[in-house]
Amino acid sequence: MWFVAVDTDRDAPIGLVFGEQIDNGDVDVAIWIRPEERKKGFGLRSLKESRRELAAFFPGKHLIVRAPMASR
Repeated sequence: MWFVAVDTDRDAPIGLVFGEQIDNGDVDVAIWIRPEERKKGFGLRSLKESRRELAAFFPGKHLIVRAPMASR
């Protein structure tokens, strides 16, 4: 399941949230926000907005959230 994170003030895509069921049945949830948009709260807001949909799509599963490390 994939979600596009959008800055609604500018109507601009700024990142992604995606969930994938892994071998043990848990769901790996990753958040990626464009580097120039980081540290503005978009990641947390995107996760909060998507968690209900993720829980409905993967009922009864543990959601394991991770944020890929930024490249230097």
